[in-house]
Amino acid sequence: MSCISCGKSEAEYRFQALEVQTLHLREFNGERKIQALGNVLELDICEDCAMAHLSGILSPGRNLFRKILPFALLIPPGILLTILFRGREPVYLMPGICAILCGCLGGLSAIMNACRRRQEYAVLDQKEALTKAAWDAVSACAPKKVGDNDLTYIPVTRESLARKNGDLMILYDLIPDIAKEAFRRIHLQETLHSVHTVGKKNEQL
Repeated sequence: MSCISCGKSEAEYRFQALEVQTLHLREFNGERKIQALGNVLELDICEDCAMAHLSGILSPGRNLFRKILPFALLIPPGILLTILFRGREPVYLMPGICAILCGCLGGLSAIMNACRRRQEYAVLDQKEALTKAAWDAVSACAPKKVGDNDLTYIPVTRESLARKNGDLMILYDLIPDIAKEAFRRIHLQETLHSVHTVGKKNEQL
């Protein structure tokens, strides 16, 4: 299959991922979600795209600037509003103060997230970091919506197979019944993959 990012015909990384569909319903007593599991997909990405994604994580300057910019643009209008309504009742100052706080806190959050991700990758060796970056890039490029449903993906990897139902529920924001079914599906998929691999080896013999 071709690279999901650039369309290159030869993709060095292939991931199996279980699709999760989530429908958010807003009701009088709050919001609830309905979830269902889709198919196990094969998602491919080339090494060049994985390497570019990894470079963006380890040297986040340009990507970080794009994330901070929307928050930074809130600060000057906030300062202007605060100056214009200075000396009036506190209610008139709230929009400006809120804009300044949102801008500062949003920018700080973006910086902290970028530093945290960089640290996560910096402790890995090159091969592990590139594989992790490849999956991160694949999940970023994969479809996010089908109809009204949000799409997320659970990779069928050694890490996900080692997790329990509760881990999957927390990590991938699953409801309990779907977490149990996802646990069963990814282990079933791994079993089928192992059988298929053994079958191909036997054919070669």
